[in-house]
Amino acid sequence: MIIFCNQCERPCHVKCYNSGFQENNEPLNVLREYMQCHFFCCKKCQLLRASLHQELNKREKIRHKRSNVCWHLLSGMNPRRDVQQFIDQVIGIFKVAFPETADPESDIIRDMVIATDVGGKNDFRGMYCAVLTTSSKLVVSAAILKVRTEEVAELVLVATHNECRKKGYFRLLLRQIESHLTALNVQLLTAHVDPEMVPIWSKKLGFTILSDQEKSSLLEAHPLVMFEGLTLMQKSLAIKPDLEVLSNQVTMGEPSAPDLKISSNQVTMRERSAPDLNVLSNQVTMGEPSAVFVAYAL
Repeated sequence: MIIFCNQCERPCHVKCYNSGFQENNEPLNVLREYMQCHFFCCKKCQLLRASLHQELNKREKIRHKRSNVCWHLLSGMNPRRDVQQFIDQVIGIFKVAFPETADPESDIIRDMVIATDVGGKNDFRGMYCAVLTTSSKLVVSAAILKVRTEEVAELVLVATHNECRKKGYFRLLLRQIESHLTALNVQLLTAHVDPEMVPIWSKKLGFTILSDQEKSSLLEAHPLVMFEGLTLMQKSLAIKPDLEVLSNQVTMGEPSAPDLKISSNQVTMRERSAPDLNVLSNQVTMGEPSAVFVAYAL
């Protein structure tokens, strides 16, 4: 029996899985764990999920201009009333930002936000919502985030409340996402970007376009959500040490090398309309894009 890890989504043969542990787990127990979204192929995936759950529902106050906002990491699977109030706002923000995604037969936005398994067609379990809220509990900016392994995380969707656009909330949200992923030792963040916005994401946000070989290798190792017509970009989150000149010999009077510091650039994003969104099998397929999908409605 082959089953998929609820964290990294890699296929796992139950017999091989049992061979890596001291105590074998009955196949029915493995299946039960999977249905409850608690099956992990290895200790690293198990520890990563535990670390993510420790971050859930924590409030982190951030000073933004002349007011305070709060950072939250939420799971749409959490039935708590206060969490669901935020989740309902997130769904509303995305639906306003992407009206073309409306479909009477399916609700792809809601399915991703509440992290559900859509009848075996699309399994969105394990997705989280990163949000910024005001003191009045208004969600001003939100992102759907999928952390697969310590190797890679996905920025699936990003949108900002209509009345809060062009106020720097997207940049603040992205900065918080990167900071928290770095704390979890995640090495790479991916995002799908409209080709017209690639220069901004490259020059201002530090993302780079994957080569065909890099993209093929990444998709082979990690089943990322794919969007048709958009450019897959990546950003390394690995902590870079300060530049130091070390020598085995001591030279008198030679000055030491200064630390290398890189100042961050500020980004001004422009509003764009949202593209069509269709779901086919395990891929999210988009029509000919007329807008940014990750930098949209910022």
